[in-house]
Amino acid sequence: MNSPTISQTSDQLSAQLSQYGSNARSNHGCVISSLLVHARLQPDVIAIIADQTVTSYKQLAERVMSRALWLTQQHCQTLAFQLDNGLEWVITDLAGLLAEVDIVPIPGFFSRQQIAHVLGESQADLFLGDQPNALGETLNNDADGACGTQWQPQVMPDTDALITVWQRKNLQPRQRLPIKLTYTSGSTGTPRGVCLAFDTLDTVANSIVSAMQPLMVERHLCLLPLATLLENIAGLYAPIIRGITVRVPSLQTIGLTGASLDIEKFCVTLNNSKADSIIVVPQLLTALVTLAEFDMLQTAKLKMIAVGGGRVSEHLLTRANTLDLPVYQGYGLSECASVLTLNLPGAYRTGSVGRALPHAELRINELGEIEARGGNMLGYLDTGILLTGKETATNSQQCWYATGDLGHIDTDGFVFITGRFKNVFITSLGRNVNPEWVEASLTQHPAIAQALITGEGKDHNLALIWTRWPQSPEELRQVVDTANAELPDYARSHAHIVMDQPLTPDLVTPNGRLRRQLALAQFQTVIDGHYESIKAMMI
Repeated sequence: MNSPTISQTSDQLSAQLSQYGSNARSNHGCVISSLLVHARLQPDVIAIIADQTVTSYKQLAERVMSRALWLTQQHCQTLAFQLDNGLEWVITDLAGLLAEVDIVPIPGFFSRQQIAHVLGESQADLFLGDQPNALGETLNNDADGACGTQWQPQVMPDTDALITVWQRKNLQPRQRLPIKLTYTSGSTGTPRGVCLAFDTLDTVANSIVSAMQPLMVERHLCLLPLATLLENIAGLYAPIIRGITVRVPSLQTIGLTGASLDIEKFCVTLNNSKADSIIVVPQLLTALVTLAEFDMLQTAKLKMIAVGGGRVSEHLLTRANTLDLPVYQGYGLSECASVLTLNLPGAYRTGSVGRALPHAELRINELGEIEARGGNMLGYLDTGILLTGKETATNSQQCWYATGDLGHIDTDGFVFITGRFKNVFITSLGRNVNPEWVEASLTQHPAIAQALITGEGKDHNLALIWTRWPQSPEELRQVVDTANAELPDYARSHAHIVMDQPLTPDLVTPNGRLRRQLALAQFQTVIDGHYESIKAMMI
């Protein structure tokens, strides 16, 4: 069966849906084919719960097919959207897959300048936003300069949500396969587009389904923004392939506003979800473990708490294990379609990020850097990528991608991450220190919001520490000692300074990591002052 055409009506789409049989997977990618098969074979099973809205698989498929038809009618080539977590995000993303247009999800935390950059670089011709009047001036003043065409607003059909459609025409026809563009904010804050083939998304989602099959998860709760590739693939695509229920509350319901977390809302959302699985970043795991320690969470139903996006300290894992929380570390990056490895029940090693998933291969090069293949990107958009056929997409999967992460793989295939290649500093004694190792040990204590470790060419390491609430010198010393206990002497925080100067948003990535190079430059005077004072005391 072919994709919907312009002449089809909504009734015809429903009739077409009823004709889907077991051969549907050969007509579309696995995610869409699975959705349509589930809509036929289990039409009343709940697919999406978005706050107060409950949508069955049949209803979801019909909404997706209708929006895909609308995209075709608009002659859309590249669909960009900035929407809150919820049903509209899900429908829009899946419709882009079905209509085979370029898909550009834009994170909600992107600034107007970043949005304009993304829309200009991606050559988007449709932009959907749920903040109707907020971006009009930005679009026409900034993105227009990149593409030479005016954006025109129109009303979004087939929805009760307040969504504004911005459209521009006269762009050049696309001469390549459709891609998903996931934008990372990077170490400098300038978004960079990672190009992923639809087949790659299917491959990784299927690999996650295969790895997770023994857990028999029946309900997943999305806690991360769906524009985050990890949640998009593992929290939406993989569950749809399995035909299970995904709860997608708005970020406001979850309690996530920018980089802040409303603990009360977060707790209520978790307790009301009855979820079998969730995905968190280390900072959310810290909040979750702390809440559980105060007996504020109902965690008995959880079968999988997958954590990625940064190093997890042994101290935090020990706290989680004491509570019998099913915490399993994984590892991946956007350039490899998110997930590469995952610890699992029966295949778990403390301190590791698990074994490679079925689709992935990993190795260590001569510099100690991890290389991967199996879910590789096609390239960065700013390199002028032009993909003309499936052969090119296939070839990209055969190449090894240097991840920039240092680590090792043990004899049983478990992967251990020790830091970022470019962040290693060397002490005056010639010891290589991976600062992320030290910083993770500090920041996964509830009292520590951020930490920056440095010591290049010095005889001792210095930690700049930002606290969440005031700590007495004795209390902070105990926190630092606890973190140091899991580190070798040369890597420890030998001295620390409590910072009263707040971190500006540009110094922190969306998942809570410090942008090291920017932070080091901004606080170099503080760092130099510490070492100069120590030097003066020794004279």
